[in-house]
Amino acid sequence: MNLLSRALSRAAVEAVNKELQKPKKGDGSTVHLPKLMLIIGIVCTSVFLVPAGYLLLVEKDLLGIAFALFALLSSSLIVAFVNQRIYYDTEGFTAKSFCGIRRRFSYSDIECSIGEIPHDLDKVMADEECDDVDFLIEYLTAAASEDIRLKAGGRKILIDKSAVGGLEFLAFAQKQYKAVNGGRPIPDKKKTTKCDAIFNGNVKNATSQIVIYAVILVIWLGMFIMIPITNVPTEMDELEFKTVTVRGYEKDEEYLYLNIDGFEDDIYIRGYTEIFEDTNAFLTLLDNGEQIEIGYDSFTDDGITEHRIEYVRDKNSGVLTTPEDYHEFYQKDVKKIMLLFAVLILVWIAYIAFTIYVGRNPHKFSKKFVHIFFKEGTIKL
Repeated sequence: MNLLSRALSRAAVEAVNKELQKPKKGDGSTVHLPKLMLIIGIVCTSVFLVPAGYLLLVEKDLLGIAFALFALLSSSLIVAFVNQRIYYDTEGFTAKSFCGIRRRFSYSDIECSIGEIPHDLDKVMADEECDDVDFLIEYLTAAASEDIRLKAGGRKILIDKSAVGGLEFLAFAQKQYKAVNGGRPIPDKKKTTKCDAIFNGNVKNATSQIVIYAVILVIWLGMFIMIPITNVPTEMDELEFKTVTVRGYEKDEEYLYLNIDGFEDDIYIRGYTEIFEDTNAFLTLLDNGEQIEIGYDSFTDDGITEHRIEYVRDKNSGVLTTPEDYHEFYQKDVKKIMLLFAVLILVWIAYIAFTIYVGRNPHKFSKKFVHIFFKEGTIKL
């Protein structure tokens, strides 16, 4: 099932990625992000916002902050869909930023493009008699393979490669620019960033690659940090208390399951051999049928309700164990989880480092090996 779920997840991601990379026809006057981005934003925001609200408002658990941050990050897709737009006509174009700020430009304001716009894009897009459909699809897909930034009036306007109507706008801008500049196409500058330098200029869309690596690393680092922050003892007022007589019990190395009237679900003490100062004395107390007061936390997992005892007091008002004792015992599990995340983080850092080495030196490896790390067409070989 794990392999199947991973395969389905990968297939879903690839399907979404493929859909976003398809050239999408617009209405001839507007450029905006695809509705799929809006749907993804709404779904992801909802998925993270619900547990964030529950953990923060109901459970008072700081882990909700992490979910809230992921919800905020996801909501940026909704904001981008609503705000990030370009409106154009024969006179000029209006660019609306992520923050909703509008700026108007004329085609003579265009200084250059960062990222190459094919010089004949306007002619190809205007050729309604083009019979070679396969050529047209291949041409447009290649033209939409990277984000383009138009530099105009000292500002940079992003045309996302997944944008609806993006190619039509670029073709129209190319045509209008030629009309006011004696037939010369929009000059282009090679898009270079610090991320390009990391891969020695060999990797296309290097910034996106590095951002993905960084986001995954930050998520794992965040979870690694959040584990000790949110791992605190159960508060006494969060427990339910009852005075009971134990009719019998079953034990193994870690769990002590109790038979108590009124409890049909499992009720147990975990780590009983360590959280009690004298385990044998406690078992003798149970064997003698003496009454004890217990404080327990109830939770349901996959429809099964369980009760975990974290507080025990005998009839003489002697406290035998507290939530702090159980918390101290539970640290062994916490350390194992943190160790797992630490290993994942180190492995991921090593993977990033090796990927960068391959990207900087692709000639040292076979094409097949290089394409394990980089898709075909995204790296110079």
